[in-house]
Amino acid sequence: MDSPRPRPTTEIPRTGDTVLVTRVLPDGTIHRFRGTLDRTAPPGGFSVTGEDLGTGLRTRGYFTAEDTSPGTQQYVEKVPAPVG
Repeated sequence: MDSPRPRPTTEIPRTGDTVLVTRVLPDGTIHRFRGTLDRTAPPGGFSVTGEDLGTGLRTRGYFTAEDTSPGTQQYVEKVPAPVG
């Protein structure tokens, strides 16, 4: 299985960008969401409207900017725009 940690990037995702959010819980469970980033809400965090890659369901995920749950890791990676 691929590592959940994204490749290092210097580009900071902005509102409207397509992103992949990966959360690794303390028990090793991995959750991934892909969609459009909104950095304006909730306060102190952001939301992603798109797809829960584990269930395939359309959803909006709300995240704190810095996860405060002990042992939880969270990564946000900008998805490159398709060429062509």
